[in-house]
Amino acid sequence: MNKNIYIISVGCGSKDYLTLRAIEIVKKVDFLIGAERFKNFFSDKKYIILNNLIKDTINILENEKDKIVGVVVSGDAGFFSLAKIIYTKFKNRIIEVIPGISSMQLGTARLFKTYENIEFFSLHGRNTPFENFKNKIDLCLKQKKDLYVLDDGNNQFFEFLSKYKGILTHFDIYILNNLGLPNETIYKLKSLDDLKNIKLELYAIYLEVRNK
Repeated sequence: MNKNIYIISVGCGSKDYLTLRAIEIVKKVDFLIGAERFKNFFSDKKYIILNNLIKDTINILENEKDKIVGVVVSGDAGFFSLAKIIYTKFKNRIIEVIPGISSMQLGTARLFKTYENIEFFSLHGRNTPFENFKNKIDLCLKQKKDLYVLDDGNNQFFEFLSKYKGILTHFDIYILNNLGLPNETIYKLKSLDDLKNIKLELYAIYLEVRNK
């Protein structure tokens, strides 16, 4: 089968976090597909905006088997990424996967943390039962591990936060907002009321367990 797909990780936030390899590979493709927020990264290349990330990606890749397609993914392809779907459906057509800087890497760097011994949890694009979140929190407390959480505009994390009583007594919680962008901000929650005064856009959450 003809290989015609590059998966290109573009980091998070700005072009500052594009790798040299990503820039070189973009020159080789016939066109790019990806989220609208990355279109301006590649102004000299045809770029198709995906309105429905998963559905549109599958549709385009199923119908385009001759031209070289660059699938732009945020962060790193190996970390809660659209790439997982492509591996499942189009693995035999992938030429190369270009790794990038994930929000987890950038976020932990901002907080001067390492990430070899932390847990991860994604609420992004998922309708996750509270019990799943609670089990992850309980595991982190038991094992004295920090937790990195991806959330989206549905703000599931903050709903769960209000349900898990006393969570602020066990963790220091940092909201990492717009990482890599000019308006990047990092908030340390002192109480749940703080959320009323924070304008959240693209964000993740780092929970640092106390009394390790």
